[in-house]
Amino acid sequence: MTENMTFRDVVVKVLAITGFLVTVAVVVWGATLAIKQAPRVFSSLASIVESMQTYRPLHELTITTPKTVVNSAESFEILWTDVRQTGEYAFTYTCTEGIALQVRGENDSLMPMSCTDTLTLPATVHGLYLTIDSTTSRFTDVPLHVSFTNADKSEAFENTVKITVVNAGIEIKEQTIPEIPEVIAIPVVQPTEEVVTETPVIDTPTAPVTITAPSQVSRQSDLAMTILGSGVIRNGIFTFTQRYDRDLNNALRFDVKNVGTAVSDTWYFNAVLPSGKVYTSPKQSALRPGDHIEFTLGFYLDGDSGAQATLTTMLYSTTDTNESNDTKSVTVTVR
Repeated sequence: MTENMTFRDVVVKVLAITGFLVTVAVVVWGATLAIKQAPRVFSSLASIVESMQTYRPLHELTITTPKTVVNSAESFEILWTDVRQTGEYAFTYTCTEGIALQVRGENDSLMPMSCTDTLTLPATVHGLYLTIDSTTSRFTDVPLHVSFTNADKSEAFENTVKITVVNAGIEIKEQTIPEIPEVIAIPVVQPTEEVVTETPVIDTPTAPVTITAPSQVSRQSDLAMTILGSGVIRNGIFTFTQRYDRDLNNALRFDVKNVGTAVSDTWYFNAVLPSGKVYTSPKQSALRPGDHIEFTLGFYLDGDSGAQATLTTMLYSTTDTNESNDTKSVTVTVR
């Protein structure tokens, strides 16, 4: 009886082990088959997603460029969005005095393009390499236009980007200025950006509102001077005061800002001191619209300047279109 039980136990164990091995083999075979089929499944899903994205139309054309300020004859790239429709793009630019534009071709050759021409491109092209030569002004704004029309002419998109072309080789006419007094010292202050908050325009039903398109606005620079206040300089630090002292380093602080709509040319200022001497500043860098720079003008009163001291500052710029805000005077009590 013991021998029979032992033999049966052995048979059961052998069958159990065989069944386990068969089960493992079936699982491994199924997993291998699933792995082989997985790429096809994922590939099909990816194709479906790609097809959905390919045929989803966009309703906006956006133009991008790595930089909006370029040097004359410098090559740069503009890109625009893929509207994912069948049709064609059209590239043009606004006629501007002294501007010559060239398009870089596939073989790296430059093709001249007139401002009256239209460059037609297939829907698969989403960018161009351009070169703009400027021969008239140091700073010139050139609007570039890209439009898209679909195959059945049922939809059209367009947008514009403005490129500022700089020709540093064009010299600025110098104006005759008096000799700079050696007693004057003025620290160099870099232009600072201002945060401009737009005030919303509220339309009322009783008064019609006329909106002027940006392209209709005349782009001109306008440098404006503002007197910030009188003061003294002690240990290199400026402090506002209401009076000047004959024994101290007196000072005047004022601000110059471009309140126009175009980049200014280089410029300078004259300051007529209480002694009658005239200080002429070095040539200052161009200011973009909204940029401003503060100056602190330090000086000593020469001899008896009387009970009051008057200072007058004047701006000089060849491209300034408004001279009414270029001259400011201030009179301060002397003790």
